Amino acid sequence: WRNEDVYAECINGSAFLYVCRDDKGFVIFKPQTCMYTSKKSLLVWIAYGEGFDMIDRHQAKVDEIAKSNGFDLLEFRSPRRGFEKVDGWIMRTVIYQRPL
Repeated sequence: WRNEDVYAECINGSAFLYVCRDDKGFVIFKPQTCMYTSKKSLLVWIAYGEGFDMIDRHQAKVDEIAKSNGFDLLEFRSPRRGFEKVDGWIMRTVIYQRPL
């Protein structure tokens, strides 16, 4: 993604900014609906913060944002397998790609 794309998504209302004031971080969320189950998920599209425990520090607030806005679950995507160790997060899919 490019800065201009993120800005456009936020301005158009298809993405939302949450600022983590305590530690100079931020999260960009994108609402999504599963085409198979119709469940609403809140995608953590972009996240930045200082330190390795950003998820632990902000998880309760992110949960509150999602629940209060009617989402059924949170989602994020990462190529890093280490997130399997973060409490409460479950790997649900793996993406396979074939370079051409």
